[in-house]
Parts: sequence; structure tokens; C-alpha cells
Amino acid sequence: MTIYYDFLPDGITAPQYNFMLDGGSYTAKVTWNIFGERYYLSIYNTGGALVFSLPLIPSPKGADISISAGYFTTKIVYRYQNNQIEVF
Repeated sequence: MTIYYDFLPDGITAPQYNFMLDGGSYTAKVTWNIFGERYYLSIYNTGGALVFSLPLIPSPKGADISISAGYFTTKIVYRYQNNQIEVF
């Protein structure tokens, strides 16, 4: 089952989400990196420890670039054209 999260940054606060990844609960925060001039997705466990922080790479229509590959079997995909983050 795919869950869709709207990604509409307001430039003031970092968007934050609660994800279920591989059966566990995690917090996701999307921040802007001024030096890289791009957004980064950071995943934290329930204890607040950072699991990973990676660039929010957009997936083209019809293809899935999983940001969480290598960390989780649950996929996290960012669709730039829809302004949505998909978790499945």
C-alpha cells in the first residue's frame, strides 16, 4: 500500500513526517542545504538518533529511485512533478 505525503515547503519550517519503515516508526524531516542548494531527507528513529540523511532525489514518471535503498526494504520515493513523497 502506497502512502502519499504532500511536500510543500514554506521556507520557514522544515516539513516533518511520520513514516512506517519495515514495520517500525520513524520521523522524517526535510531540510534545505544552502551549500548543496537542494533538499535533504533525514530519517530518525524513535529515540531521536539519525539513521540517514540523503539528498531528496526526484524520481521521473514511471521509475522509482528509492531514497531509502540500502537502509530499508520499504521504498521512499520523491515525485517532483506531484510535490509528493511516496512510501511503499
